Amino acid sequence: MNEEFFIIDSDNINSIQNRFFGYTIQNNEIAFENEFRSEKGINGSGAYVFIDVKDDKISVFQDQTGSYGIYIYKTENYFAISNSFLKLIEFLSKSKYPISLNRDFANYYLSAGIVPLFPDETLIDEICVLPRNYTAHINKNTSEISFEKIDYQEKTISLDCEEGVAILDKWFDKYVELFRSIRHTTNSITLDLSGGYDSRVNAAIWLSANINLKNLKIFSNQKDVFSEDYEIASKIAEHFDFELNNTVAKQTIPYSMKDSINITEYSQLGFHKLRNFPIFRFAQPHYRISGHCGEIRRRYPNKPLKDYGEAILKKSKSYGNTYFNSTKTLIDRKFKELCDKYDSNSESKELSSILYTETRNRYHYGKEFIEGYLHNKITISPLADPDLCKLQITTPECDDDLLIHTFILLRHCPDLLYFNVEGNRQINEETIRYASEINEKYPYTPKDYSFIEGPKLDEDIENEENILKNGDCEKKFKNIFYSKNFIKEYEKYFTKKSYRKIRDKIDKDPNHPLQDVYSAIDMLKVIEYININNTLRRDSIGSWLESYPAEIDEREFEIDKMLDNYHTLRVDLKNFGLENNNLEILESTDIELDETTPDWFCDEKGTGHVIKTERSKLHLKLKVINDGKIDIKLKGQFAKAQNGKKFPIYIDCTKFEVDGENMLETNTLVNHDDPIKFEKEVNNGDIISVNIEWLPFNKSSIYHTKELDSLKEENRILKEKLDTQIFNFKNVVKKIK
Repeated sequence: MNEEFFIIDSDNINSIQNRFFGYTIQNNEIAFENEFRSEKGINGSGAYVFIDVKDDKISVFQDQTGSYGIYIYKTENYFAISNSFLKLIEFLSKSKYPISLNRDFANYYLSAGIVPLFPDETLIDEICVLPRNYTAHINKNTSEISFEKIDYQEKTISLDCEEGVAILDKWFDKYVELFRSIRHTTNSITLDLSGGYDSRVNAAIWLSANINLKNLKIFSNQKDVFSEDYEIASKIAEHFDFELNNTVAKQTIPYSMKDSINITEYSQLGFHKLRNFPIFRFAQPHYRISGHCGEIRRRYPNKPLKDYGEAILKKSKSYGNTYFNSTKTLIDRKFKELCDKYDSNSESKELSSILYTETRNRYHYGKEFIEGYLHNKITISPLADPDLCKLQITTPECDDDLLIHTFILLRHCPDLLYFNVEGNRQINEETIRYASEINEKYPYTPKDYSFIEGPKLDEDIENEENILKNGDCEKKFKNIFYSKNFIKEYEKYFTKKSYRKIRDKIDKDPNHPLQDVYSAIDMLKVIEYININNTLRRDSIGSWLESYPAEIDEREFEIDKMLDNYHTLRVDLKNFGLENNNLEILESTDIELDETTPDWFCDEKGTGHVIKTERSKLHLKLKVINDGKIDIKLKGQFAKAQNGKKFPIYIDCTKFEVDGENMLETNTLVNHDDPIKFEKEVNNGDIISVNIEWLPFNKSSIYHTKELDSLKEENRILKEKLDTQIFNFKNVVKKIK
């Protein structure tokens, strides 16, 4: 594994030699380290980093997607770079050069989607990511590092001209010939086919290559969530007479759990929250032809930059205010930088496409390319090709961002145009008409390729039994996350609420239930390296994980979570009036205030807020937006008994002041269906001060229940906790006379 990653720093530059990592396309063939020829030039295709040493200069090149990533640590008199973020922090943790946690990015990363959307940020303050279109140069005489921007001329050439069509034809022929050269030597090929646009363009290439498809795996996902894709792919397969999802034997080498985890973490940690954990390495390269990166050839995500930001903020808010505030800080700063760089504004849809290309496309697909390469699966994505990226997505005469897809299908495999597309979509007839005009203006003469049968199937492959089963690594990480030791360590740096949010998601997310588990473990691993660096210890890193799977008790966690309901006061706030009526929360004594604006509480009468807090005291300062009537309700929550039925949780309110006026004469019990209510006419700009104090309904309250003693005897775990808290009672609560 170590040989696939490098460290170059100020102290070792004289020992650095030429080295090519990954794979690229040269002369219509895949070139790995042994086949790569620097004199033929590098073209940005594939997934690679190339270290080129000439005389007194070291240059570090990367593919156009920036798949590996080049990670840079730089102080006034020192630099270090690597093609692995984890490799670099491992190295720096045992150096004299300081590293520290990028707290805002860490909070954001925890609550982010599958990849972060800020191009140069990392979990370490002092480490940044080199943009994908830059090369690093190192002067060996002065130990100085500098950076050169590359102009890839992306989206600069119109499809509706001789040069544009020539670029597309050259691109198409290159991949037809590449697939033919691969097919000539191996059956170890997977062709992806879904119901979408991107894999259909790939299908046009391999259907035009005149190759034997029968001994290959043409993969289409059959899971329920992809049922429509599979149905469409099945119709395409029937039309062109090939089979889907047939099994082809492959020679494999088993991985240990350590190898499997290292592959994913050295390539993805800190940037990608989906983990594949390969359980074997292909003995010979296995080629996967995919539609990866296809979105960059469309106007994707086709929404204003500010909407992109609002979607990110909405997700982070569900983890708590700390995560929301960190995310907002990053968005405000990074989006401003993006707008300034491109002289645009947050209404720009083009900026959203740029952000997607620089982050999600790079970190999602690029990292998958590298993770695959490390176990000898070579992903080829024709739609990510640097030449194709030179073409503009639309023309003044045709504003459809599927123009390139349409033209490719029309020109090379027109039968594919008329199958439905996933989501009950179809290619626009006007776009087909316009593409036809270009096709007639610049006709294409197909090449006459001879049929390639491919090698005979090897029926005698006998692989060693795998050490791992699918899911073993996932189970290990889940057990780590569930363990008492991990929870204790996690809550030193992050909130209990965020831990519970992640844990709840494990049961609720059918597609990627562990993605935030991986990010949580990523961050504790990074923090451990920081702690080693700051104390100049030389401990063995990674062994700390081994203690975490001990003492797992899922039942106790659920009980603790349930008991916290008895601490939680819910406050519903709304300024009733017109649709734009609202309340701005200017101050809160609970920095982890759980505040949401659910859809059911937002209507033509204003935006409502639901607040939940486990603190025993809460001060709020509210600003009124537009004239109206403020409505405040203090409530408890609902919980579920073992039989699944809901029951109310009571909260003992001891103080409720609005603008200094006390609303309670004595302690008052509230629950979800029996709240304390307050209403008041308000004017735009009014500042409302609210102070609330409460107790969980327990022996400190002036209320009691006869079930307390008997309930404590029912459950050993609850016994100590129920000395101060009551759990799951059904009898009528009576006030002491």
